[in-house]
Formats: sequence, structure tokens, C-alpha cells
Amino acid sequence: MAHMTTSDDVKVQLADECNVLIWSVMRTATASPLETATWLQIRDGRIAEIRTLFDPREAERNRR
Repeated sequence: MAHMTTSDDVKVQLADECNVLIWSVMRTATASPLETATWLQIRDGRIAEIRTLFDPREAERNRR
């Protein structure tokens, strides 16, 4: 997905000692903007997990 992304406009970023949540609007050259949420889990000062979520129905609606 990274090779398709043209920009990722961060709207909100929240963090505590073990978690980071980023709400952003991702843009690509071929589709309408898509709101995404990315959750990073931190362990021992390093990123242990990354999960990015979006509503695929929104992507489908944007294609029409």
C-alpha cells in the first residue's frame, strides 16, 4: 500500500507509554481520500505491532 500512497494527512495523534493512535486521511493517485486509524503498540521502547484500519465500504463508494 505504501507505494500507492501520495500523502497521509494526520488529523489527530494520541499516545501513552504503550500505545499510539493516529487518525489520518490517506490519499492515492487512483482513489478518493480515505480516513484511516493506525494503532501502534510499543514494547521495550520499540514498535511491536502496527494495525491500520479503514472502512472498505467507504473505499468502494469513492470508486463510483
